[in-house]
Amino acid sequence: MKNLAFTPAARNAETSMSKVLQSMHTDGEWVKTSICLRKQLRQACKSYAATHDTTIQQVIDEALTAYLNDHAI
Repeated sequence: MKNLAFTPAARNAETSMSKVLQSMHTDGEWVKTSICLRKQLRQACKSYAATHDTTIQQVIDEALTAYLNDHAI
């Protein structure tokens, strides 16, 4: 039987996603994943990483974090 007096709490996805994004760089555990990139994008990312003394992994991590921050899920 449904509780007709139930009032759901408001969800604030932006707040919870912001908390996740803020904590990722300090205590986030790395996990393996697999993605397909266009050949030119992978090469550009690889070149950028080499010229900025970093890794492709770090470039993609920073780019995805910035994208998610800008597009608050």
